[in-house]
Amino acid sequence: MIFFESDRTRSDGELYYSRHFHDLASHLHLHNSFELLCLEEGELILELGKETFTVRAGQGVLLFPNQVHGYRRTGPSRGYVCVFSAELVGEFSQKTQKFYPVCPLFDPEDPSLGTRISSAAKDRYLLKSHLYAMLHSFEKAAVYVPRATHGTELTGQILSLIAERYREPITMREIAREMGYDHRYLTNLMQRGLHTTFRQLLNEYRISHAKHLLISTNSPVEQIAGECGYESICSFNRNFKEIAGTTPTAYRHSRA
Repeated sequence: MIFFESDRTRSDGELYYSRHFHDLASHLHLHNSFELLCLEEGELILELGKETFTVRAGQGVLLFPNQVHGYRRTGPSRGYVCVFSAELVGEFSQKTQKFYPVCPLFDPEDPSLGTRISSAAKDRYLLKSHLYAMLHSFEKAAVYVPRATHGTELTGQILSLIAERYREPITMREIAREMGYDHRYLTNLMQRGLHTTFRQLLNEYRISHAKHLLISTNSPVEQIAGECGYESICSFNRNFKEIAGTTPTAYRHSRA
């Protein structure tokens, strides 16, 4: 399951997300922003594309825009994570816009910068100075390789359209026509880059939203199915059980 976080894709120079965490775990996702993580205690498994990395206490992680990633727990962990606009580190962003690092891990010279980044959220110049201090540590050992920018941007655009129009009866052919590409080319691009299909991604996004509505509202299941883009309750129930492993009603009751 891969999510495109459209709320962390604006280009207005913001610190979108900043918090200390305990026992971090997340589904595979991507956003058009940088992500910085500093692990203070414990261990995490970072899934990045086709690779996995073990993040240990004292290490940092820097993820670039449009990299598909997620975290898995191996036990208790504690640290700091933030997601920030490329505009906040414009010089670094311009320098690396055609590259990805071979390894996202690095050793922060000053691990306390994570806490200071969080406290400097409302002071733009101080925030930028802390972020650049982290990037300085990252660059000391970074090795870069060219990135397939075109394919990455197209994948992000497809996921963004799914996030915007999942309530509609959209198809890969319609999306391809709207984007001006052959649908077979985009289909192959998604299979190579994300190892999934448009239909599967669309259903996963819809069911994810349905889960949220089932536990946060009292709306009837039939109404939720319609709000999530399903014209048939049978289709909704079938896809929900296939992805969630249970029925919508059972899911709601289990989290009541």
